[in-house]
Amino acid sequence: AGAGTRLKPLTDVRSKAMMPVVGVPMVERVMRDLAAGGVEDFVVVVHPADSEIARHFASESAFRSRVRLVVQPRSAGMADAVACAAPIVDGDFVVAACDNLVEEGAVARLIDLWREAESPTAMLTVMPVDDEDISRTGIVGLDGEWVTRIVEKPSPEAAPSSLASLPLYVFSPAVLRYLDD
Repeated sequence: AGAGTRLKPLTDVRSKAMMPVVGVPMVERVMRDLAAGGVEDFVVVVHPADSEIARHFASESAFRSRVRLVVQPRSAGMADAVACAAPIVDGDFVVAACDNLVEEGAVARLIDLWREAESPTAMLTVMPVDDEDISRTGIVGLDGEWVTRIVEKPSPEAAPSSLASLPLYVFSPAVLRYLDD
């Protein structure tokens, strides 16, 4: 339910999620990747004024029977979006941003790793970034192989690493109890 400010003026007339990529809304392209990876049910968190996305999933999308929309009253970040969807989450779940277009098979590999892990609580994707891109993304802090924090858009000097957290996560429902924190 973000504002899509980096895509202005294009997002003055439609949400970032509904921006077409080769004629298909970006959010639906992401959902296609997720479906190819084994995701069957979708919860799309939307801005209250985004009637286009509601119309799309009600009558135009191939995903309409598997999509529930949840309104995020104000744009307050991804954790708040997950909190808005939490009442209808009933098992392990994937969180992906509407503009997170990944290479074919990436979601399937992530879900396979999730299933192979022993009682995981959270798993995220990371990618090395060049210094000039650090201040444009979330950068992870590490303790060995464990992610201990994500610093949103730090300066290169303040960045805890050069690994970006991509907005593609898998969580167990156990993480929902930490959302207030």
